[in-house]
Amino acid sequence: MGSSSLARPMQLPRDHALYSILAISYIEYSVKQYGTLRENSGKKEEKINKWKGKKDMLRNTFPFSNSFNLLFSPTFFALFLSYLILSHSNTFVIL
Repeated sequence: MGSSSLARPMQLPRDHALYSILAISYIEYSVKQYGTLRENSGKKEEKINKWKGKKDMLRNTFPFSNSFNLLFSPTFFALFLSYLILSHSNTFVIL
């Protein structure tokens, strides 16, 4: 019984690490999306039809609908790899 109560506090930092990896990846993805929006808004000479405009508006409203860009970003891979290495070791490195 004592070992099960000790196992839960060790799991807590790993959960926080995973959530922080997802948060950092999402922030990076949102910044890239914002930069793309700024570039596209600067091109006024380019004609965009109604359907494409509505589709882009929906994509920017729900950024996780294009989740492949989030999951395949280099930041996500680097942080997730470091999470796996740290989660299988006995020591936690606090940066």
